[in-house]
Amino acid sequence: MARVAKKKGKDFLKRPLRVAAVAGILAIILPILFSPLTTYLSSVGLSLISTIFSGLFRYVPGIFFIYGFFVLGKRYNKKLLRIMSVLLIIFLILSFIGSLFFAPVAQDIATQINQTAAQMGLNLTETETELTTEQSTLLFSSIFSLILPLLIIIAIYFVLYTVLTLLFSVGVLKAQKEIKYAKLAGIFGITGSALNIIGLLTLVLVIGIFLIVIGFISIFIAYIFGIVILFQESKKAKEG
Repeated sequence: MARVAKKKGKDFLKRPLRVAAVAGILAIILPILFSPLTTYLSSVGLSLISTIFSGLFRYVPGIFFIYGFFVLGKRYNKKLLRIMSVLLIIFLILSFIGSLFFAPVAQDIATQINQTAAQMGLNLTETETELTTEQSTLLFSSIFSLILPLLIIIAIYFVLYTVLTLLFSVGVLKAQKEIKYAKLAGIFGITGSALNIIGLLTLVLVIGIFLIVIGFISIFIAYIFGIVILFQESKKAKEG
């Protein structure tokens, strides 16, 4: 009975880790593979359906991917990794729900911008439209007032994402003695998150955008190491 229970425990551990690893790959491939479909749906006015598909391709695999680290956190008794995995999963679920509201709002703002331009006798779809200084100032002021709430929401989202990613990376780093490549994944994740924070604070400067780009590249490298970790830990569970 003890052997059967032990075997079932290993099988239970092996499955979510392998599923999480595959989900990590799908979270990269699916949005790219189905981008023509989502782009087409948006172009024909089905932005909500496009957003739903995009969310399913991006967030659902992401949730399974993060769940794999929750399993590792339980296996190696890493409290921070468990907590941050749960918080990231909640964040992804809320992000998916929020995206369903974001798409119609963004479309409504675009419509309002075009209406504002039309009231000024302008057609933004014509590339050769020439604006006077007064028209440019008025149009910019109108656009800025419309998108400001949206920019604030995006900034808050970005800060939350960065902080959660930073703490999650710290949790991964703390498992470096038990998990191979955890040190590299943690360092790249922490570095990327730190660069994103600095980049956001210096966004008015050109270097801010550059730092954010480098930050996301670093986080992507950490993500790849995360996939490798999950496959390796799944194999270890199978062999153990």
